[in-house]
Amino acid sequence: MIDKGYPLPYDSAVFGGGDVIRVQRWPTWHEAIQVALWGAALLVLAMGLALAPLRWSAALFIGTGVALAVLVYPWLGLLLIAVAIPFGPLMPLPIAQAAADANELLLLLVMGAWLARGVARRAIVIPHAPLLWPGLLLMGAFLATLPGAWSLKEALVEVVKWAEGVLLYVIVVAVLPPRRVPWLVGALILAGVAQAALGLYQFARAIGPSQFLILGRFVRAYGTFRQPNPFGGYLGLVAPVAISLAWWGLARVWRRRDVNGPGWWRSVAGMLAWAAAAGVIVLGIGASWSRGAWLGFAAAMTAVILARGWRSAGGVALAGVIGVALLLVIGYTGGWMVAAVQARMGGFIEYARFTDPRTLEVTDANFPIVQRLAQWWAAWSMFSDYPWLGVGIGNYAAAYPAYALPRWYEPLGHAHNYYLNMAAEAGLMGLTAYLVAGAVVFIWVVRRIRDWRAWPQALAIGVLGVLTHLSVHNLFDNLYVQHMILHLALLLGALTVLNAYLDDEANANHDAT
Repeated sequence: MIDKGYPLPYDSAVFGGGDVIRVQRWPTWHEAIQVALWGAALLVLAMGLALAPLRWSAALFIGTGVALAVLVYPWLGLLLIAVAIPFGPLMPLPIAQAAADANELLLLLVMGAWLARGVARRAIVIPHAPLLWPGLLLMGAFLATLPGAWSLKEALVEVVKWAEGVLLYVIVVAVLPPRRVPWLVGALILAGVAQAALGLYQFARAIGPSQFLILGRFVRAYGTFRQPNPFGGYLGLVAPVAISLAWWGLARVWRRRDVNGPGWWRSVAGMLAWAAAAGVIVLGIGASWSRGAWLGFAAAMTAVILARGWRSAGGVALAGVIGVALLLVIGYTGGWMVAAVQARMGGFIEYARFTDPRTLEVTDANFPIVQRLAQWWAAWSMFSDYPWLGVGIGNYAAAYPAYALPRWYEPLGHAHNYYLNMAAEAGLMGLTAYLVAGAVVFIWVVRRIRDWRAWPQALAIGVLGVLTHLSVHNLFDNLYVQHMILHLALLLGALTVLNAYLDDEANANHDAT
């Protein structure tokens, strides 16, 4: 019963000034119906939980708890997305025959939480996100290719994929508190460690298809990516951040070596955690046996070293650790591992020449290289016929049968060179937009490295390594698969949140001065 507090019509002073008697109002008929409906819904839910299989009941219970937690704290959803990115194929969601998984569901949940908070505050504010306009530039170039796309469905799937990345970047800037940035970075690295550990298990136990067999007794690591190259590429987008943070932690421990207290030991524990994570991830890159991942990682490490500088004590110590590790590997394997790596990398001369694949004799040793050259040749032919807007974004596979060379009729989904792939699908307009957007992001990150110090600078250096790996590895593959765009959006969003926070802090200090 609801007490509306209607007093009886009498003068309390006349009747001795006692307590005022309040009359409770009976609920109206529509309120009674509302209560009955809620009760019926709860009863149906309870019966469903009781009769449904245990796994469905558990999933519903956990899902409801996660949804409520994300609605209260939307940034928790970002941590879940960070962990779910590499494991998305394990949780498919067949929606209208689209390749959707748990990441789309989590993205919708976080977006709903963000919008709900805005509605509650009667103001949905689009945050200041400096890297938003390069993303919109790229989206505009992609949309321009839709009228001439060979398959509108494939084009729309690709546009949605990139739109999810742009949307997630904006949401990160809007809902991630600055003090939670380390949590998000930790979740990204934790996901990389889990994926690398899975790949190392596959490598050591020879679990995988026979075509992945290497060295007579191992299998190329592929994780949940089904292929070793994207697996190595994903780890290459995680390793530079872990290495840069480990490097910063090592330098911090060295500078504070004279302070032997709880704070120093916490710094040591943090540094060891970052270093252990980096070690596992780097081993996973090696186990992928992916030449593109190896070259990308080498380029990323060069960028990290140049940005950080060998002159720091942490850099010298890190170089010593890497040198000792390499010597141990060479000594343990008797040199055969080094010889195998040299043999693996020897075929890159054919890539550099961009030889006409029709003139090459195909052997077991050069088959992967000639296959990729055939894909490159087809992409170049598409670009030659459609130089301005291409065959439509996401339409390389749809157009490939018309451009396939003899003996190479099977499309691999993309051209195994993202720059040629972009030129074929979006023409000169799309390729230019992609290069301009990439250059803007690179310059923005480099400026953050110059302006920042300590942990934020280490994170920015790691992101610079990530972008370097992406740029180099994409010469031989396409890393924009299995939600790696969301991975990049989380990293760039975290940097943007730090940038806004540090700018506000600097302005406050300036005003106080």
